[in-house]
Amino acid sequence: MEPFKKSPVQQQSSAPPPPGGAPVLDLDPTSEQIEEFKVLVQTGKKRYEEMLTAKPYGLTDEQLRRRQENYERHYKTTPAPDGYENGPTPCFQTKAPELPETTYINALDHAKGEIRAYHNVGPIKKKDNVPVVLPDWHLSGSEVLFQQYRVACGERIAPLRTLQRCNVASGTGNVVMAATIRVLGKDQLTGSTLTVGDSDDKVTVHFPGRTLVASRRDLFYAWLGTENGASATWLIRDHGPRLGIGGISHIVVNSVQNITIYFTE
Repeated sequence: MEPFKKSPVQQQSSAPPPPGGAPVLDLDPTSEQIEEFKVLVQTGKKRYEEMLTAKPYGLTDEQLRRRQENYERHYKTTPAPDGYENGPTPCFQTKAPELPETTYINALDHAKGEIRAYHNVGPIKKKDNVPVVLPDWHLSGSEVLFQQYRVACGERIAPLRTLQRCNVASGTGNVVMAATIRVLGKDQLTGSTLTVGDSDDKVTVHFPGRTLVASRRDLFYAWLGTENGASATWLIRDHGPRLGIGGISHIVVNSVQNITIYFTE
């Protein structure tokens, strides 16, 4: 497969792309959302710990060959729709025609070792509350990210340094961003760094009839517990040696809709 052809670029910007309106962020989570936040913290902690114990990282050559074949046979990659080009590296859209709901729109800056994930929607897994049986060839969102990056790099895969996730205050990320703002403070949000080594001292936020209790470390785990955070741990587990990554050093909150996950070598 040929590397992606690059279309004309616009001036670089760190702002999220225009398409797709951002969800309204509710800073007063319900009791159900607070319970959901607790689950996300535990989910992210489990993912992080499983990532650490999953060594040696990396798929076998045969496993990678099969995934690459499935990507090339069942997925189609084209330049992203107008409005998504957001810097010197244009964005690309990958879809699986046999799974029409899937859309993966990402910018792949191999010169900087950066993936900017703008819009990623996987296949429907439940319909009318009934599990959907997916074809054996379907790929996870993290695998599509890897395949896009591999093709964008050409003959040699450049080391990956960061994964930027946009529109993170959607889905389960809504309550995590609300908790992040409440714990860190709205004025301290932009540029805040979260690590696994952060303080576990709890901050208590009172609402009528309910209470949110969280630490900075909880926020780190909670982001990894979201749909947007899961892909970072799986990129390490499945493709760490090929991408030159072996862990997650920290997460930076760029804005209410944007976080960047930084990898270690």
